[in-house]
Amino acid sequence: MNGKAVDTSVLVGLVRGDVRAEELLEAEPNIHIPVPVVGELLYGALRSHKGRKSIEEVHRLLSRYTVIPITADIAETYAKIRERLAIKGCPIPENDIWIAACALMCKLPLMTFDKHFDRIEGLEIIS
Repeated sequence: MNGKAVDTSVLVGLVRGDVRAEELLEAEPNIHIPVPVVGELLYGALRSHKGRKSIEEVHRLLSRYTVIPITADIAETYAKIRERLAIKGCPIPENDIWIAACALMCKLPLMTFDKHFDRIEGLEIIS
């Protein structure tokens, strides 16, 4: 797979007009969004005071990119990452483990503003 995976932090930044997020996304024509990111965006939209309008905005945003579904191979990678983090005693948020597993299995660098992704061996980070 070619391109880059993107984390929720970058897409939220894009929606909020963060120039860094805009520059990251404009520089890469082939963006992939791990399905846990889709869930986080939709959850945020449901919690928003804008209601249905926010959900429609998320769907418009998602229509521009390719979504990475969860597969059995990604689930196995997730389990290995989670185990390594637990052994080291440095857990990260659960969804972020799934996001990292998607990027690793698809051999994609991950665009993110979250520093804790640095704890995941083999994951290339772009921020």
